Amino acid sequence: DPFTVFGYCPAGCTNRFFPASGITIFANFLHSHTVGSALILRQVRNGVELPPIDQNLYYDFNYQLANHITPRVVRPGDDLIVECLYNSSGRSVGTFGGESTIEEMCFSFIYYYPEVPITYCVSYPNTDQFEGWVQKYAPEAVDQFRTIDMLGDARDIWENVQWTNQANRDLESVNINGIHEITCGSRTNGEGLENYYVANQRPPRITLPYQQPDVCAARNTGGDEDGGAAQLAYSIVAIACLVMLAMLF
Repeated sequence: DPFTVFGYCPAGCTNRFFPASGITIFANFLHSHTVGSALILRQVRNGVELPPIDQNLYYDFNYQLANHITPRVVRPGDDLIVECLYNSSGRSVGTFGGESTIEEMCFSFIYYYPEVPITYCVSYPNTDQFEGWVQKYAPEAVDQFRTIDMLGDARDIWENVQWTNQANRDLESVNINGIHEITCGSRTNGEGLENYYVANQRPPRITLPYQQPDVCAARNTGGDEDGGAAQLAYSIVAIACLVMLAMLF
């Protein structure tokens, strides 16, 4: 079964940093590591999900490139979501977020104009909300779990879990639907952030999800093919974030 991770750049961030006319994205670079199998950059406006800004439903770590897209305006108050799906069916141990290629990450580097004072927008699932999952699937490790600061500090806990599809689905649900710690702003000489926005919040409420076009119907009528469903299995925990690259004009 697929394992999905979301990263959020919320309306509070775009409201604070984007000009009234918005920014225009003209290219994007989606990035994960070797068990990443599909990545999507999504946009939500007033609860309505717009068509994806960028997507790669057949991601290959060995074939990565910046994708030039039809220019897309992102307005103040829009939510941006990076969705990454993973296939770790070839592994016998857990996969964690990190910089090594045997670890995972979920990035979207966007190319846009005009420049705005934000270079970094990142979200992590709040650690505390995973305690219920640990109580259910690794009860002997609850006391240890309560002493950690970040999910990455609990590797020995994850590796002792008896993984099942239900355990994966429950972990995925907490990750997707739970509270995320979100930070966005601009870096100062590579150290810390200044002029930043911080929040602890749940994902944006989508009242009208975007519906992908029927690929088969498009093919039968001579339309363009937009891809298909990726065949995916499970992963465990990954880092998810969105990074903005300003192009000066």
